[in-house]
Amino acid sequence: MKLHYKHLKNVLHVDPYSHPYEHVTQEDWRHLIDDVWKSKEHKVRSKVGKKNRKKLEYNHCSGSRSFVATMTIQPEFNGSENFKFSEFYKKMHIKNNKEWIDPICAPNMLSLREESFQSGV
Repeated sequence: MKLHYKHLKNVLHVDPYSHPYEHVTQEDWRHLIDDVWKSKEHKVRSKVGKKNRKKLEYNHCSGSRSFVATMTIQPEFNGSENFKFSEFYKKMHIKNNKEWIDPICAPNMLSLREESFQSGV
């Protein structure tokens, strides 16, 4: 939604208040712009988040939800099936086109698989 807001404001140069995001009420849209995106607190958190993301070696494919959070709820999305950690890692680091998001992920997954095999997990 924020990308929609930025596109309206910076690319199309139209009043963002007049073009709410699809399925968002005018009241909620105004709240997002005024109380969230324009707030000093949001700008500080956004800056800190960008700084922290730059520290990561590579990302994952579970969107805005953290890798750990996704790992704790993943059985709900797989019919209560628990993946081995190495398989879960693979699922979270492969794009839809079946390519790894970063070349380092493949050897990491193999290392995880070997560790779990040796420990009997």
